[in-house]
Amino acid sequence: MSLKRRQFTREFKLQVLQEADSGKSISQLAREHQVHPTLIHRWRQQLRRQGDRAFPGNGWQGGK
Repeated sequence: MSLKRRQFTREFKLQVLQEADSGKSISQLAREHQVHPTLIHRWRQQLRRQGDRAFPGNGWQGGK
């Protein structure tokens, strides 16, 4: 039996980060959305570093 990795959409990640910015704690968000708190921290860091280019997902054409 092999486990399949969960994939999260850009919209989902941005929604979680928006909730974090509105004052919810990372641990509360992690429980509500069933993700590890470290993952939320990683998403936040990626958004800060890459801005609009963060979370391109599959099929992103890089502005083409």
